[in-house]
Amino acid sequence: MANHYAFTALVDAVAPAKGDSRTLLVERYPYVVATANESQSLAADNGGLEINHLIYNGWLFARDDTDATTAHDGTTCLVSSDGVRFKLEDIAKPTSVLDILNPPPGSPTVGDAYLIDTAPTGAWASNAKYLTVYTARGWVFIAPLIGMQVFVEDVERYYHYSVAGSWTAGIDDGSGLAADSVYPNALLYPTGIVPVENQTTNTPPSIPAAGTAYVIGSSPTGDWAAKADYLAVSNGTSWEYHAPSDGMAVYDKALNNYYKYEGAAWAVFISGGKCINYWVHNVLHTDGTNTLVTAQSGSGGADWNAEPTNVRGDVVHTESIALQNSANSLIIHASMEGFTGMLGLALFVDTEVAPRSWHTLTESVISLLHIHDVVEIGDTSSHNYKFRAWSGSMDTPVYWRLTITILEMGTA
Repeated sequence: MANHYAFTALVDAVAPAKGDSRTLLVERYPYVVATANESQSLAADNGGLEINHLIYNGWLFARDDTDATTAHDGTTCLVSSDGVRFKLEDIAKPTSVLDILNPPPGSPTVGDAYLIDTAPTGAWASNAKYLTVYTARGWVFIAPLIGMQVFVEDVERYYHYSVAGSWTAGIDDGSGLAADSVYPNALLYPTGIVPVENQTTNTPPSIPAAGTAYVIGSSPTGDWAAKADYLAVSNGTSWEYHAPSDGMAVYDKALNNYYKYEGAAWAVFISGGKCINYWVHNVLHTDGTNTLVTAQSGSGGADWNAEPTNVRGDVVHTESIALQNSANSLIIHASMEGFTGMLGLALFVDTEVAPRSWHTLTESVISLLHIHDVVEIGDTSSHNYKFRAWSGSMDTPVYWRLTITILEMGTA
C-alpha cells in the first residue's frame, strides 16, 4: 500500500523531499487555468512529471493520452502547448434537447443534447430515459431525477420526469398548483373568451402579433385548409389550432358580439336581450277555413323523420327581413295547427338546403307543431325566411292556422 506523497515529502524533523513535493503538487493536484487559452501555453509534461487534471471555469478536465487529434474548443477539450488533451469530466444538465430518440444520431456535433427514449440502441443502449450530451470524449449520460424539466426543440414542448418514472409532456401534471393560485392577469385571455378578428377569413394572413385570433371561414385555403370553423391563434411565429366543440365561446370584433359553438355551428349570443323589432302573422287559407299542402310523393316511407330538403313541402309563408345591425339576431317561433296522418314544418333561409329548424308529428287527430330557433345572419341585407309545410302520408293534409312571431334582438 502506497502512502500519500505528503507523508514522504514532509516528514517531521527531516528536510522536505523536493522530488516527492514536486510529484505531489504536479501529478496529484489539478492545475487551475484562468482562461481556456492559458492551457495552450502550459506544458503538461515537464521534468518527467505529468499534469493529470486541469480546472477551468469551475469544471474538471482529465488528461486523455489516447487522443492526439481532438481540437481545442475551450469547452469540452483543452489542449496544452505540448499537445496533451484534457477532456471535460463534468457536464451540466442541458435545459433543452434536440429530440427524443432511440438510436443515436449518425453525425453529432459537440454540445448536441438528446432525451433518450425507452428502447435505445447502439452507444445509448442501457441508458433508456437518460439525458445525453455529445462531448469531445463521446456521449455523456445524465440520469433522470423526479421533477427534472427539459425543453424538446423538435416538438417545441416541455417535458418533465414524473413520479411514475417517465418523461411526460408538460411542465408538470398540475398537482403542483395549489387551489386558487392562478390569477386571471397571468392568462393570455383573462376572461376565458377569445376575441377573434372575424369568422369569414379563409386565407391565412401573414403571422400577426401573438394572441391575434380568427374563427376560420367556411372555405379555408393554404395552411388553414380542412380547418373550417377552427379557432386559429397566432403565437407570434406560427398558428395554433383549436377544434371547435360545443360551448366554446369567442368575441367577434368585426360583428361586435359574442358567439358560441353549438350543434356544429357558431351562433350568436343574444345581445343584451333588447327587442329592436318584431313581426307577428296569422296565416289563414283564402276561404278562412284551411289550406291544402301537397303531400310528398313516396315520403310516407323510411325518410319521414329525415331532415327535410329545401324542396320538400309547400312554402306556406315567406317573411323578408333586413336586420338593423349585423350583430343582431332573430328569435323565431312558429306554431302550425293541422290535420293529417303525418305533418311537418321547417324553417329555411333564402335558398339554403339545410333547414334552420324543423319538427314533425304523427297523429291521426288535430296536430300542433312548434319550431323555435335563434337565427344569426351577420349582415344587414334582406333575407327570406321561408316556412315550408309537408306531409309524410298520401292523405290530403290541411292546416287551419300558422302563427309566426319574429323578434329582432340586439342593441340597435
